[in-house]
Parts: sequence; C-alpha cells; structure tokens
Amino acid sequence: MNRFLTLALILIAVVGCSRSHQTPGFGGEADLAFARTAEQRDSEFLAYEHTLVVDTSEDKLADSFKSVTDACAADRENQCTVLHSDINHGDYNRASIRMRVKPEGVDALANLAAGSGDVIRRSTNVEDLAKTIADIDKRIAILTTTRDRLLELEERGADDVESLIKITTELTKVQAELEQAMGQSAYQRQRVDMDILNIQFVVKAGRSFWSPILDSVSSFGQNLSEGLADTIYAIAYLLPWSILIFFVGYLLRKLWKRSRST
Repeated sequence: MNRFLTLALILIAVVGCSRSHQTPGFGGEADLAFARTAEQRDSEFLAYEHTLVVDTSEDKLADSFKSVTDACAADRENQCTVLHSDINHGDYNRASIRMRVKPEGVDALANLAAGSGDVIRRSTNVEDLAKTIADIDKRIAILTTTRDRLLELEERGADDVESLIKITTELTKVQAELEQAMGQSAYQRQRVDMDILNIQFVVKAGRSFWSPILDSVSSFGQNLSEGLADTIYAIAYLLPWSILIFFVGYLLRKLWKRSRST
C-alpha cells in the first residue's frame, strides 16, 4: 500500500511538472518580450515580424480576439493598425490578427494575448532591407538628377516646339518613375520603423471532452440528409445498369439451358 501511494505521488508530481513546463520560457511577461540583440538594435535596416500562437478555450476565444483588436485600435501612441483579422466559430475554432505597430508596443499586445491561455509558439523573423533601401535610394537620386536636367532643357528649348514636346514626354515619364520609387522607399522605411505582429488563437487543449460529441449531434440532421441524397443519387445511377445486367444475365441463362438440352 505504501509503495502504491509513493508511486501515485511520483506520477502526480511528474504530470504536474510536465504541465508547468508545457511551454518553456513563456511563463512571465519578461519572458514574452520579443528581445532584440544589441547588434540588431544598431542596424537601421532590419524589418521585424513576430508571431505568437496562443492555445485558449472556446469560451474565451471571442473575448480574447476582441480585446487584442480593441487594444490595437486604442494604441495611438504606437500607431497600431490592424492589417487583417479573422475569427472562425465553425468546426475548427480559431482567430488570427495581423497588426503593424511600433516596436515599443509589441510586447504589451503580446502579453495581453498570452493572458488568454497557453503560449504554444513564439517566433521572430528578421529581414535585412539594407540593400533594397540602398538600391531604391540610388534610383531616386538618378531619377531626381534626370528630372532636374530635363527641367533645365525644357526652359532652354521653349522656342523649339518639337523638342519641347519630346522633353515634356520624357519628363512626365521620369516624374512618374520617381514618384513610384519614392513610394517604394516610404514603404520599405515603414517596414523598418514599424514591426509586424501576428497573433493566432487556437482551441486545442482547451476544448472540452464533449465538444466533438456535441458537434456530431448538432450536425446529425445535415449528415443524414446528405447521406440519403448520396444514396438516391447512387440508386439513380445504378438502376439502368442493374436492369441491363438482369436482362443480359437472363438471356445468357436461357442460352445456357438451351445448349444443355440439346
């Protein structure tokens, strides 16, 4: 009896430890910080994208989703913007939110989401945009110089209508390319200055034992009607073939009997 009690206590302790360490490193708010190394902080051209996956319960899913989206909308200081949000209450309950926010506002949103359940995955992707931004800046410099020279030529050739038309056409083209390049530059700068935060809520461990059973019961009528419909379709397709096979078999049997009698 003492051995059995000791073994039971050991098993309980092991299970408790395994549960408490189910998501190592995600226990407190400090652990949830998406840390940046000193070397990465010194770079001006790194774009960060963070992903946080939280396992929550069915009854908390909608509230967790709303609390994060509302918090992002209210965070004007860090210019948080919801880029995409989606929630599904079907067979697979889940929700996802994609946000753009200043680096200073990332951890607060992550901790808010983590409070809804257990963090099962956390990742950070860093993209170095130094070369991309440098190439765009070079293109902007070249286009700016070209535009300025065309403007000078336009002023000098005011009396030559044919040359003026050619210069104006080329100037319009260069100006359009310059504006496009400046738009690309602004977008890449925004990627560097602002972080992307993806938060996903999944209902996995928090799903109750009876949920699959209740789901199957609730969809019983629909499944039954679909099954009957499939059966009717099958009968409709097989009926002509069944009649044909019956007559062919009947004729073959008649011929076989006639050959036996002769």
